Amino acid sequence: MKKVSLPIGDLKLFPGYMEISFVEGTHIDEEVLFQVVNEKIKFYKEESCIPLVILRKGNAESYSVNPTLFVKYKEFIEAHAKWVAIVASDESGFENLEYLKQLTNVPSYGFTDYRKVLELLKEENKL
Repeated sequence: MKKVSLPIGDLKLFPGYMEISFVEGTHIDEEVLFQVVNEKIKFYKEESCIPLVILRKGNAESYSVNPTLFVKYKEFIEAHAKWVAIVASDESGFENLEYLKQLTNVPSYGFTDYRKVLELLKEENKL
């Protein structure tokens, strides 16, 4: 596992999947998308499609997403994200998944228990 600290949060690169904890108040835009994908390509040495796990700790943490990002970079996102899972303390943390679900073909999941992500990764032999 490799940990990369970025201004937007901490990115952990595991064999077969990535995990990110965004800094509270992060706005996910084009620059953030390219920062994350750049780190992904540097670590995995290829542009393979891998799972992305987003950790949201506590109710107070928030971030926003520019939904036009999913339209403008639909194919790019689909080429890099096999699926996206958000782990949050409650379902209010899953709001931004709706944009991803509606505007791309990337499967997306919302969990309140990290063990569900581990089960999903085990099913895919990523652990």
